[in-house]
Amino acid sequence: MIVGCLIYLFAVLLNKVSLEVSVTGYVGDPAVLPCSYTEDKNKVQEVSWKYDHKKIVYEFSPESPQSNMDSERFESFRDEYDSGNYSIKIKKLVITDKGVYTCIITPADYVANIKLIIKEQTKIQDPSSKGHYPFPMLLDWL
Repeated sequence: MIVGCLIYLFAVLLNKVSLEVSVTGYVGDPAVLPCSYTEDKNKVQEVSWKYDHKKIVYEFSPESPQSNMDSERFESFRDEYDSGNYSIKIKKLVITDKGVYTCIITPADYVANIKLIIKEQTKIQDPSSKGHYPFPMLLDWL
């Protein structure tokens, strides 16, 4: 009896999927935060994107043509909803965009965490090279 209950509990917990991936982007460039769910499209009524597990930055319903969030900075791929792609794109990254974004698909109980790492490309002049162009250097912001 106890073994049966444990197997059932394990199966229920497996149904709640949680993944974490990292995406690296550069200041000023766009970045795509991936989220896909293809198991049962009938269970997708709403997709929410949260920043640092608190603030909702983008939210939409696959059946609704509009999102109710900041379309100046974020966009989704509406023509790919039927194939299960609920990714979003941040149009122009800034340093403060770094952190963990969470894609939540309800009522399917699907959760995906995406860690966004921001790098800045700056040009530094080599003091020993007079008259030469500065060379690019990548800086990591953690």
